Amino acid sequence: MAQRKPRINWQLEGVGKTFLEACIHELTLHGREGSSLKQASWKNVAEKLKQEHGFIADQRQMKNRYDYLKGKFSAWTKLKNKTGNAYNSVTNTFDFSEADWEIEIKSNKYVEALRRSPLAYPELCVQLFEGSSSHGFDSWGPSSTLPHPSEEVSDHNLNVVEDIECTQMEPPTEGASEESFVGSKNKRGPSAQDSKNKKAKIKRRFQHSTETIHRCFHEVLNAMMNFAREVIVPTSNNAITNISERHRKLKQIFPGAIGALDGTLIHASIPVDQQTCYRGRGKGECFQNVLGICDFDMIFTFVWAGWEGIAHDSRVLKEVAFNPTSNFPFPQPDKYYLCDAAYTNTRGFMTPYRNTRYWLADFRRQRALTKEERFNHAHAKLRNVIERAYGVLKARFPILKQMAPFPFSIQRDIVIACFAVHNFIRKCNIHDQLFMDFDENNMFSEIHGGESENEFVQDIEWGSHSIEYMNTLRDEIATQLISNVPN
Repeated sequence: MAQRKPRINWQLEGVGKTFLEACIHELTLHGREGSSLKQASWKNVAEKLKQEHGFIADQRQMKNRYDYLKGKFSAWTKLKNKTGNAYNSVTNTFDFSEADWEIEIKSNKYVEALRRSPLAYPELCVQLFEGSSSHGFDSWGPSSTLPHPSEEVSDHNLNVVEDIECTQMEPPTEGASEESFVGSKNKRGPSAQDSKNKKAKIKRRFQHSTETIHRCFHEVLNAMMNFAREVIVPTSNNAITNISERHRKLKQIFPGAIGALDGTLIHASIPVDQQTCYRGRGKGECFQNVLGICDFDMIFTFVWAGWEGIAHDSRVLKEVAFNPTSNFPFPQPDKYYLCDAAYTNTRGFMTPYRNTRYWLADFRRQRALTKEERFNHAHAKLRNVIERAYGVLKARFPILKQMAPFPFSIQRDIVIACFAVHNFIRKCNIHDQLFMDFDENNMFSEIHGGESENEFVQDIEWGSHSIEYMNTLRDEIATQLISNVPN
């Protein structure tokens, strides 16, 4: 039997500072691999620690320390920037009451570490981690109890309007990358003649000046945020929605289900020097992670947009659900949302069995056999409604697949506006070919929410009783399926 490696003491004098400085040095020279350092860089950091302190640590131990400090820094940043916080910059501590600490700890386990000891060397942590971790500062949803954070009118936004309108009139050449689209103005500013030609094209198209177009755009977008508050609202826990007979039968298997919950990645246009925390699922492209809940008629009942693409779905749910300003629609005690395995199976959120076939494509080759597989198959067919709802949304609004380079807050609002229009069409029973096309159980999205920020994958502190309750309920449904319901 292999011997367990002894724990190492990162509190030894000078070790923590040397570790951070060495990581910053490697980051400056060689860049990142994902959200961490490259393998060769870890070897150099280990050698630096050994030379200066006789401190021996392997790559896994250093990576664990890096992830811990990154999580603690993220929690520190969030608390420090929180409105009305009691941060003392002299002592680098937070003057919270016990009740306030408990609230913050419930939503982020790293807050407990901050309560025990301040973040060491915050200036170095800023250099190392800022821009590589998600925090959701720009996130917002129409259910928020806070006013909508409006974007100020600026000359930069006027130029963006010009770029967008001209791009739409003259599509970019095939293969144009996001970086070239976003960063073109950084490399070479448009000539005076280019700007003059752009403004002339816009004026001819709309018969108005770019200033007027820009002002109207923002007026309409702000109005759409108010409209979103009216049309993206929770439905009654006992509401009978206009669902097909097939889904009505599935609903009988899950009588407490009131909708489906999932995250989705929406393309984002981000300046090159800020892209690290927006690169979702290691795809190289930038995304924002959007949390959505829909009922079984593909109507979204909750939307929260603007999280960085690197953020894991479970973390976004945790942060939003325990944010007192989000007005998150927790189900009644006997109700629940259907979620995929990225989330915790706990009261209010029913997930499939893990390490068992789940996705619909998995059952095309072989029928469900065990009770766990039968449960997962039925769960996937009913939960698939949110995949189809996202499919309708992205098919209707191509901008969600290639976002224009507005300031990020505007990109977030455009996403919310698209959700609002989606709901309006569905609620008004407007005959719509897209809804008809996606109203089939075999249509599902290929892109799910962010999953690359593994160090932040944490179960929400629901409590063991809540988890045990939902595990028991899931087993009861699975047993009923294997006993009474044919596949």
